[in-house]
Amino acid sequence: MRRWRNLTSPKTIFSISQHGDSRAWLLATNEGLWRYAGGEACEQIAEPLKNTMLTAVAAHGNASFEAGLILVGASDGIAYSGDGGVSWTAGALREPAQIAFIVTSPAFDQDGVAFAATTAHGVLRSTDQGRSWVYRNFGLPDHEVTAIALSPMFPMDGMLFVAVTGGLFYSTNRGESWRLSPIEPEALPLSGIAFARNALIVGSESHGLYHSANRGATWSKRSAFSSGPISALAVSPDGTKIAVATPMVVALSSDFGETWERTEGRMPRDPLALWVGDDGVILCGTQQNGLWAYA
Repeated sequence: MRRWRNLTSPKTIFSISQHGDSRAWLLATNEGLWRYAGGEACEQIAEPLKNTMLTAVAAHGNASFEAGLILVGASDGIAYSGDGGVSWTAGALREPAQIAFIVTSPAFDQDGVAFAATTAHGVLRSTDQGRSWVYRNFGLPDHEVTAIALSPMFPMDGMLFVAVTGGLFYSTNRGESWRLSPIEPEALPLSGIAFARNALIVGSESHGLYHSANRGATWSKRSAFSSGPISALAVSPDGTKIAVATPMVVALSSDFGETWERTEGRMPRDPLALWVGDDGVILCGTQQNGLWAYA
């Protein structure tokens, strides 16, 4: 039977990224970059970032950890490493920006496309695997980004969604321009966006979950989680599992949000970040309450 277990160090986890196809994950935390490979403890890595608060992480490439690219975001920009975090280079930005999220193309190893969402400067895009970044904000009414997600078919359809304080917007040209998606104003601000094969799910900071079966053209409420705050959303790599966290509950859906199974036992408090696997394993990063693993 699955159960939650709590790893108390590091204390605050803002972002979780699976490292390649391995059973290991990188954690962006208030104490730098950490790695979790199962068991009862995490290990701190990336000595140059040891005293840096990291707010976002994305990992790619060789699962051996010593190879592959790691991107991290912080309060003043983005850095990347190609040697497992031993050395780091700052990504080229026009001006410093506080990074909230980093998302990458499903074909990142081929097209090198990544997006970074910021707290005050809108959306940044890289086409060279994070080495340089440019702003892509045409059509956005404000630049405080609260959520971002790429279509699983992004290499073909160029589609992604971004939530700002003024609305939910989408692009079909890789972020060159943005259009408003007609979600009800009461849903704003949004706390998460998740693409899951046949569904698009967004979470509201105060009004529960919204669902779209037509890529954001129309939206409806789900019967479960129809009200209240949503803290975080995640979708499994194969798109069949969705995890949702509220301040009190973490739940899992295997039917694109139609029904939900509540996880059992002592729950994570103050969730900030979620990751869910194809098998339903869940990782939850929290504010000052460590990493939680449900397996």
